[in-house]
Amino acid sequence: MGLSLASSPAIPMGGTATFTRSSSLDLAITVPRVAELRLTCVPREVDITAGDVERGSVNVPLAGCVEIRANVPYEMSFTGGASWFRSASVSGLPVAVEIRGGSGRYEEGRPAGSSTRKRLGATFFLGPGTVPGRYAWPLSIALTGR
Repeated sequence: MGLSLASSPAIPMGGTATFTRSSSLDLAITVPRVAELRLTCVPREVDITAGDVERGSVNVPLAGCVEIRANVPYEMSFTGGASWFRSASVSGLPVAVEIRGGSGRYEEGRPAGSSTRKRLGATFFLGPGTVPGRYAWPLSIALTGR
């Protein structure tokens, strides 16, 4: 966008002149709605030990790193499930997200307006009959602008 103004006419030496000039400019800017999620450092597997089975839960201190870029309120949804766990709790957000019945969600009503980074942790509460072993990572995360 360019704006140009005409130059004033020359004023003779010793002369005086009064110029009045006014203008207005209407400008409309549209800011696109953005809600993006970048997910890194997600484990591929969960190792469950005999101690975890005895305790009834397994703690995964680093369950993922998320970078959220949003200029609108958003919802982060967690989905997934496996026979080896009955529920889970995800930490690292302002409130813990409880995952029951294969899903859980976190809502942010006030976007930061820039990137926000979080390190997530997870605790899985083991289902009946779970035995020690290595299991595939069961959760996925999605972000939706509202």
